[in-house]
Amino acid sequence: MANKTFNVIVTVWLYLRNKTAHGDYTAYSTEQVQLLLTNVQDFITRHPAYGCCQ
Repeated sequence: MANKTFNVIVTVWLYLRNKTAHGDYTAYSTEQVQLLLTNVQDFITRHPAYGCCQ
């Protein structure tokens, strides 16, 4: 995935995270949150933090 594309995706993740953190529950749908969770879990699986928890 190109860095520019990935930057856009992460920006969307941050937007949704900030909206949820500030209680703006009408700014997103349940489907968007489910997709966010799936994508973040996939990211963590693909990019583990090696050596951080030893």
